[in-house]
Amino acid sequence: MPYSVVDGSIIDDLGRVVFYSADRFVREIVDEDRCFICGRQRTSTVFNDEHVIPDWLLRRHSLHDKRIVIPGESDLLYGRYKIPCCQDCNSLMARRYEEPIAERFAEGYGAVTEMLKQNPLTVFGWMNLLFLKVHLKDRALILNRDRRVTSPRISDLYDWPEIHHIHCVARMVYTNAALAVDALGSIFVFPAKTDLPAGDFDYADYYPGRAILLRSRGVAIFCVLNDSCGALNLLMSDLERITGPLGAAQCRELLAHFAYANILIKDRPQFYTTIELRRLDS
Repeated sequence: MPYSVVDGSIIDDLGRVVFYSADRFVREIVDEDRCFICGRQRTSTVFNDEHVIPDWLLRRHSLHDKRIVIPGESDLLYGRYKIPCCQDCNSLMARRYEEPIAERFAEGYGAVTEMLKQNPLTVFGWMNLLFLKVHLKDRALILNRDRRVTSPRISDLYDWPEIHHIHCVARMVYTNAALAVDALGSIFVFPAKTDLPAGDFDYADYYPGRAILLRSRGVAIFCVLNDSCGALNLLMSDLERITGPLGAAQCRELLAHFAYANILIKDRPQFYTTIELRRLDS
């Protein structure tokens, strides 16, 4: 399939953006009301938007009418916690990410760890997708919801070009890009306690450390998105001492350790995309 280069972005002969330059990512995906995967506008295709927290998790934990706490201590209904997404991309992500991962979570901790061994790129791509959706949603949320106070949007605190790599990884299901093994971040799966007072579901991330936690019933999965397994190497001796299921507070504490380990890395990994171009007239 031939490609052309426009503003540093790569366009295929169907007009699809298979690689967004950092500038175009900010201009079109961050600043405009487009599908966050393919970049199409609402006027050009059917939109049904994407739940930030996947719908199968909302159903599994009866969360549609519950509320998620966001920065600034305000909250939103999980069922309305969505970002712009076209119908085609929503269906694609369901097939490639949500359905196989939901099936493994339903089977329990052993099935999730086996999936991580057999197909780590699917799990890693999905965790990047979760992180990306949460922070793209912050474009529409103000930090202080007290109307008497002038407040910036939560997203005004972000350095968006730094999230460009995460966007590239999250949309691998759309572009069919391959991810080099040494670009894979640290991923950890632990058994989690159930029937906790805090409930059997938790989502948390720490933006400066690019670390994310998802806990669903007996499974807690952690991921550091941009460390090339640096946090794994730093913390391995400590992780080997964990011998039982984690509680809710322990999961949050472990997330903080992963994020801090990532922040401590001095020689940061540098990520890039390589594409083999062919002339449009070839």
